[in-house]
Order: sequence, then structure tokens, then C-alpha cells
Amino acid sequence: MDISLTKPQKCAVKVPLGRILVNKRWRGSPVCKELDSADCKVIYSDGLGFVDFFPSDSCAVIYITEAELLTPKSFTERVTLLSKEYHNRGVVIVDVCRSASYQDFQDLACFELELTVYPVAQQQEIPRILRALTYAETRQTNNPFRSLGAEDELELEKQQMSLLKHIPSIGDKAAMKLLKSYGHITAISKLSEERLSCKIGRAVATASVAMHSVAVVLVAAATAAAVAREAVACAMSATVEAEVSAGHRDNPERQGAEHLQRRTLEVKPADRPDQKTPTPR
Repeated sequence: MDISLTKPQKCAVKVPLGRILVNKRWRGSPVCKELDSADCKVIYSDGLGFVDFFPSDSCAVIYITEAELLTPKSFTERVTLLSKEYHNRGVVIVDVCRSASYQDFQDLACFELELTVYPVAQQQEIPRILRALTYAETRQTNNPFRSLGAEDELELEKQQMSLLKHIPSIGDKAAMKLLKSYGHITAISKLSEERLSCKIGRAVATASVAMHSVAVVLVAAATAAAVAREAVACAMSATVEAEVSAGHRDNPERQGAEHLQRRTLEVKPADRPDQKTPTPR
């Protein structure tokens, strides 16, 4: 399998979602046959240069064979190119071997170039790694820290509109005006009555602020009620314990039984009447 040291062509690295871009030199190999039979579909390209696989546009994977490990110049050039072009997203799959060059490869790829390395004992493990990488790259589109798409922004606006319209005297027009002016419902909740009056009128602003004040009072009342219930429960528990203790003190029979039980536990085995002391011989 001839390996090129040219850079991948940017126009060739276009990976559809859920697919994997494979260098043309891998066509017909057991690795690609297993990938084709799985959920991951293969697209071949002859413009990938030194890269073997692309699970996504920004993630590049190369495979270092045991034969390449025996010639340090061969793997050094490819690994260095990978680090230069895809430093943060470069992945190396390498055959495990016992030669000294394998240790040199680890020092170069892991410690010096800080690449991600997956050691494999045989080629049959490669499809499993590639499928996992493809799945991970596909899931990144759902990252909540990335910028929202048009559909997500529209859905967020609908939810905020619905929340605002729950406030009395605020309709579609007033809710839309507030969102356009302040952008988010959190910013709107911190506005004073004067600033709200400038946008939606004094009557509506007064009703909105009053509703907010009532909500705060209700939350405070609910918190106070919960604290009071907990205090009552503690007081009742203490009362029950006190009544039980008093009942023990007022009941002579119970006290006598407890005293007899404590006395029995304190008697040593040698003091018991049925326990005979052994006679020394």
C-alpha cells in the first residue's frame, strides 16, 4: 500500500453527517468491508494525501503499521505532518509491537506532539475505533455550548413569549416588544417599573411588578411555612420522648424490672449461686 506524504485537498475533505471518508488506497480491504456492513457508510477519495480516514471534516486519522515502526523515518514524517495540520484533532492508530522503535513512536506522538493514540493488536480492531469516532463527531452537533441554529433560536423565542404572556396584562405585542428590546427573559425580570413603563405603558408595568412582588411574597411564605412545620415536628418528637421518660419514672414495676435487668448484667459469673468455683488440686 503506497503512502503519500502530500497534504489533503481541502475540496476533497467534505464528510457528510454519519459517514466516514476513507483514502482510496484502502478500497477492498477487510477494514472497509466491515465498515460498509455496519451503520457507518464509507466514501472513498483519492485527495486525502497522508491521511487514512476522516470521521469528520476536522478529525484526521492515520494508521501506522508494524512495518512502518521498523523504519522510524517513515512514521516520523507522517506523525509530524498530522500534528502540524491537525494538532488538536489528530488521531493515530498504531500496531502494538515489542520493538524498541515502538517506544520511540510513543515518546514522539504522545509526549512531544501530544496526539491521541489508539494501540491495536490487529487490524480487525480498527473499524470499531472508527465507528466510535464517527459517532462522537456526529454527537458534537448537539453541543449546548455551541451557537444556536435558526430553528433553536425560534423555539427559544416561542418559549419566552409563552412565559411572558402568563403575566396579567401582557399580550403578544407587549411580549414581542420586550424581547426585541432586552433579548432575554432574565434581563426583563430585572427591569424597574420605570423602564418597563417606557416600553409597555405604566398600567401594564405596574401590574407586572405587582405580580412579581406577589410571587416573591408567596415564595417567602411557603419557605416560612416549611420551617414552621419542621419546628412543630421537632417539638412533637421532644414531647413524646419526655412523656415516655416520665412514664418510666412513674411506673414502679417497670423501674423494678429495669433495675433487676441491670443487676443481672452486673453480676459476675463467680458471684452467681449456681456457678461453682473450681477447687484447686
